[in-house]
Amino acid sequence: MNVSKLVSLVPGLQTVLVSQQRNLNCNRAGITRTKRAMYMYQFPTSVVNPDGSTIQVKYPEPRVLLKLPLDLESATPAQKRQIQLIRRPKQALKITEDTGDSFDPLKYI
Repeated sequence: MNVSKLVSLVPGLQTVLVSQQRNLNCNRAGITRTKRAMYMYQFPTSVVNPDGSTIQVKYPEPRVLLKLPLDLESATPAQKRQIQLIRRPKQALKITEDTGDSFDPLKYI
């Protein structure tokens, strides 16, 4: 017995075969992050102090790591210079196109 005869015998079978079921479960929600302004509970998060030590705190957003900034008043001059170099905006590399007009082959003879 083929499928067309079976569909003609049972009146509601065609809509059952054509319809598609959406699986809204934990695997479906795991593709992207949850877009919420307020989360239901506090998440365990590691906080890195300026000296490198870490502590565990509860944070209202799901984050893995929080890094605290260095205190510039207590930093040495070498550390201050290094921090300023890191915070300075990066200079864009200027690329000049060489057209080859200034090349003199007689110069190399």
